[in-house]
Amino acid sequence: MTIDRDAIAFTVKLESDGNKGTLKMESMMSSATLTLYTGENVVLKTVEYAGNNAVTEDLTGCRHDGGVLMPQQKTCTEGLKYKVCSAEGNLEDGDCSGQGGVCRIDPSSKVTQCMQARRCALVGPMVVDFTGAKGRVPDLCSYTLLTTPSFSFKAELRDRLRTDVGFLHRLNLTLTDQEETTVYTIGPGLQVQKDDSPVELGAQAEDGAPSFALNGASWMLIKVPFKGDSVLAAYDGNAVVSFSAFEEAEATSSPFEGLCKDVSKVEEERDDENSPESCEEVQEQPEDESIDCPARTKLCDDLLSEDVVSGCSGLSNYRSAFKDACVELQCKYPEDNLCSFIGGLSNLCDAQTGGASQESARCAGHGCGSALCRDSEFCQASRCRCRAHVLKAFNDRDTVCEEQKASVSVPLCLLTEKSLDEEDLHLNEDGDTCKGTLDEATESLVFSFDHEAKCGTEVKVGEDRIEYHNQVQFDSSSGSGVVSRKSSFSLGFSCFYSQPALKTISFKTKGAEGLQAAIKGSWPYEVKVGMFSDKQLTKPIDFSKGVRRNKMIYISMETDGLDGALLLMKADDCYATDQEGTGGLKHPLISGGCGNSQDSTIKVFPAKNNKGTVMRIKMFQFKGKKNVFLKCKMKLCVASSPGCQPDCDSADSGNRKRRRSVETHMIDEDDAGYFVLRL
Repeated sequence: MTIDRDAIAFTVKLESDGNKGTLKMESMMSSATLTLYTGENVVLKTVEYAGNNAVTEDLTGCRHDGGVLMPQQKTCTEGLKYKVCSAEGNLEDGDCSGQGGVCRIDPSSKVTQCMQARRCALVGPMVVDFTGAKGRVPDLCSYTLLTTPSFSFKAELRDRLRTDVGFLHRLNLTLTDQEETTVYTIGPGLQVQKDDSPVELGAQAEDGAPSFALNGASWMLIKVPFKGDSVLAAYDGNAVVSFSAFEEAEATSSPFEGLCKDVSKVEEERDDENSPESCEEVQEQPEDESIDCPARTKLCDDLLSEDVVSGCSGLSNYRSAFKDACVELQCKYPEDNLCSFIGGLSNLCDAQTGGASQESARCAGHGCGSALCRDSEFCQASRCRCRAHVLKAFNDRDTVCEEQKASVSVPLCLLTEKSLDEEDLHLNEDGDTCKGTLDEATESLVFSFDHEAKCGTEVKVGEDRIEYHNQVQFDSSSGSGVVSRKSSFSLGFSCFYSQPALKTISFKTKGAEGLQAAIKGSWPYEVKVGMFSDKQLTKPIDFSKGVRRNKMIYISMETDGLDGALLLMKADDCYATDQEGTGGLKHPLISGGCGNSQDSTIKVFPAKNNKGTVMRIKMFQFKGKKNVFLKCKMKLCVASSPGCQPDCDSADSGNRKRRRSVETHMIDEDDAGYFVLRL
């Protein structure tokens, strides 16, 4: 062909023989550039001409798929395979399986070549590393999954339906350069934060910064720039993260470290600095005998079939590791996690092909995507459920009984599972003071009652305790309308005062009072016993000098920690004896809360503020005996109940007129429940 441009002419001659071709160019110009294009307007070759000499160029090449390959040029066709044009212009088949792994265009050089594929995944507690080996994270700590000199991915694990099986809770990406460190937190609900500030998904990333984009409703794709290429992480915001990276086929060492490189180094890769305290101390649970392991094994085998990785050559060993990990987890854990394994393996395939797998029909609706749960919850099939340790703490709960107040906590996650609102629950009485109070730190509702806000508290009197009982409740049959989609709820809780069970008090011989804690029950209180020479209880007796016979003394038996308006402590039965143990002589002092009507020197009256009993007695001595012991049995009673405060004056009025000499007789009863004073 001859081209005349501005009266300056040059001639181009093309000759071809099969796949071979030759171009000759002559021109009167001192220099010229000729660019040849294919039919698809793709540059085939650029020819530079200088001087008056003719230029000859070799245009040998190969036609493929509507385009042209020059000699030694490759193009990827399927996974590990490629087409290459030989020096003679012949199109030949190639395979990367023996040259590193996959056929891929190197983003830095733009050259198609065989590259080493690095693949890794964390599914629940199971890890499949670069070599296809599987392992298990044994606890609920933080672990380094993948790290390089410029970035690292770390996983935080939490419990779900079992306290001894951890699942991915949060993914932390840290970028490090010479000037600063940047931390990205990717948490439940596919929420991303950069140094505690929200990150917009899909936004254009700055140079050198990672990008975050949604892939459908259930997956997030994270691209981290690395050596002119990118490391790709796929995260479902719930339980699975998979990593894909590529290196030159000739690379002799890898820049990657972490569990993805070697899953056997679990101890070395635990991140103690960022792990919760005692996270390695797992609360083991018994095996779940309801799990049909053979049936679940067959499911793992059937669903993790070759179809999942069809078109992804080189993933067969990963599929086998995924299947083994699936069986190990499915035979231990009650929740069906098959879709997590399918999703994790599919994403490794997608990273290789650049495509997007279709969601398995079985897994439709199983993802959580942007579903956001509380810290005490986890997501399962777009529903928020209580974590195992929260339910265990609730089932092992104790009512908090302190300062005459009873409290119990109900986890908010339990309300979510039962489709209840915070306002639905109340105590026996439904009022503002009988509703729960939100405790944000523990993510729970706290219900309580005391002597002022009783909220319908019931009092039950038993032989060994007085119990105050209430319950957190919701009746699904209440309210307007004829239908209800909420569950009924009833949680009883109580606090009690134990009846005193004192055995012996060693009375202080120098000092004002003897003090002994009387209670082992839920609400603590104390009994104070003192001896005084005056009714006002202001003059303690000094026993170091002894006490004369016929001296009137006042014995105070009071309580500290009881509300006198509700409960009274009374001396129910007291007597004097000549022996510290059982047996011996006995002289009755108090019976049924009243003084011995046959001994006019004995008087019983309430202590100040109704906090106990004061007994007046004139000192005496058993004939022929050296020691006198006072034994008393105390009793709690409800102040408003009949008989709690006996009318001793009325009972004594007739008896004292017929006063007779005091009789002493042998003891023939057990002393259990009495306290003993040596006089």
